[in-house]
Amino acid sequence: MNQGGTEAQNLLSVSHVRSQHPTELIGLPSSPVLLSWQVVAQAGDLNQIAAEIQVAGEPTFSTVLANQIIQGPNQIEVEAPGGPLSAREVRYYRVRVQTELGWSAYSETYTYESGITPTDFLGEAIGDDSNHSEPATLLRKSFELAVKPVKARLYVSAHGVYEASINGVSVAAEYLNPGWTAYQARLNYETFDVTDLMSSGSNAIGFVLGDGWYRGKMGFMAKYDNYGTKTSVLAQLELEYEDGTREVVATDASFKTSTGEIRFADIYDGCTD
Repeated sequence: MNQGGTEAQNLLSVSHVRSQHPTELIGLPSSPVLLSWQVVAQAGDLNQIAAEIQVAGEPTFSTVLANQIIQGPNQIEVEAPGGPLSAREVRYYRVRVQTELGWSAYSETYTYESGITPTDFLGEAIGDDSNHSEPATLLRKSFELAVKPVKARLYVSAHGVYEASINGVSVAAEYLNPGWTAYQARLNYETFDVTDLMSSGSNAIGFVLGDGWYRGKMGFMAKYDNYGTKTSVLAQLELEYEDGTREVVATDASFKTSTGEIRFADIYDGCTD
């Protein structure tokens, strides 16, 4: 394969490779990946004649899963080869371009990690018997791990809004997760890399669950229970170990339920603790 000329590699670079989704997110849709990139030329007016996209299953690109040369100048939302991803799959992408000088060097690697499907959730949605405007629900479970996992992903959805924590540390910087949705048609779920929060020995996972848009005050009529009357959270923590074995901690009846310092929490009326 043409590796590109030294002059082209010195004068050209490909950067800001990204997909149709925010670069900081994981657990992305398994649909085909649309790549965009920028070409920086150090001298002269150069035109992209073609682009080559490589796809691998590991960051070293020692084994290329797919490779495609695309003719023309397009640099925006170009469908990458390889087709849809399977659940939990991680793929690595890099791009180089051809101009009048030849081929550039490859770009830095862009990583895309797909999420799971609704049928992959193994647990059950859990909550309590509270009603709107009552104290926030606390859900917690302790568990033991023989060794620290090398990879850990937390997948979470909710009727309501939640704050998730592992070993006392919040897993997200955002509030009001997972955001509003048309609950009668779909549910949002989020994926978090929580590898650094895990440890060997005793661990604990917890959730604070609030009314949010699901059953809290909403709309011009200031009505409650617009989508339902009972809040709940559906989550699973997937752990992968160095020997390749996996373990799942999913929401179920083994979680303890209580209330805490948050006595009232509403998007429009504020919070009381």
